[in-house]
Amino acid sequence: MGRYRGSTENRIIAHLKSRREEGITQKEMYEFLGISKSYLSETLTALEEEGVIVRTLGPGSIKRIWSSRYYPFPISGVLRVGLLRSSEYLPVLHGVKKNAAVLKKKTHVYVYADAISLLSDLRAGVLEIAFAPLYTTAISSLTYADVRILHLIASGGASVFRSTLNRDQAWLSTEVSTMVLMLRNYLQDSNSISRLVPFSDPCTGMRKFQKGKYGNICIWEPFASELRGKASVVELATYQELLGELPCCGVVTRSSLVHEVKDVVTGTGEIAYDVSDIKDIGFCGYEKDVGESMGHYNFDIDRSFAAFTRYLNKLGITVPVKSARILYTGPLK
Repeated sequence: MGRYRGSTENRIIAHLKSRREEGITQKEMYEFLGISKSYLSETLTALEEEGVIVRTLGPGSIKRIWSSRYYPFPISGVLRVGLLRSSEYLPVLHGVKKNAAVLKKKTHVYVYADAISLLSDLRAGVLEIAFAPLYTTAISSLTYADVRILHLIASGGASVFRSTLNRDQAWLSTEVSTMVLMLRNYLQDSNSISRLVPFSDPCTGMRKFQKGKYGNICIWEPFASELRGKASVVELATYQELLGELPCCGVVTRSSLVHEVKDVVTGTGEIAYDVSDIKDIGFCGYEKDVGESMGHYNFDIDRSFAAFTRYLNKLGITVPVKSARILYTGPLK
């Protein structure tokens, strides 16, 4: 547990977080708080020593301050990892944390509600690594050339479900994700006419589905394991049935960081994790389903470049071979 923070420190931290990667000058912070310059300087020094903020000296001796959460450049001794609430990330996160510790880096884990915000923060420089859906990453790479996929994590780990308590034709799912591709394939196969109701995060989607507000959902693990076997829920199709060997997700970074972060990602293929990893991600009450959920993934997938190009084709994304080789820097051992 960290030390007690006074109101001034909390105001500084909150204001810096609101300014995100833009930051603020020390003069602007002084004007915002209305406290003495000496007290502000002492307080900032204490926060800087704790690693809570980053302070730099720019042209004209202008001091600029950021929350370390949103500093738009790498921080010495720190690795910032962003991910979604999904259990296939646990073994890779476990390996990354171990490798980072060997390299004397402290890993900070940030959980996102959606893949678009996650990849946006990666590009903004406030993350060094993102664990993200392959579909969303590949789409993003068409617009942003600095995205790089270091490692393909697994396939599987999701299903399409229907409630017997609600017969509506609406489908809960996420937008611009592998779930959308999976759901599209299911609806084409079943000739269903439906409307998509996007949820902001899986916890919200599960609450809406289990309360009977909607009759259908496309959801990933460990949430899918919670729904299996419930008397009022029918599993209509699995990820493997709809998408086969297509990887669901990958480890992503920016082009400028490939060589720096490869060392922390290499050797993360062991299927191991612990309670601290589960706590880092948090599954909003479904932590008990994590163990079962791991059996619904295939971590032994083909990670060759030839396989990667097949995966892109299956996603409906056509890129020149040269561009694909730039996008995918793997496979890692």
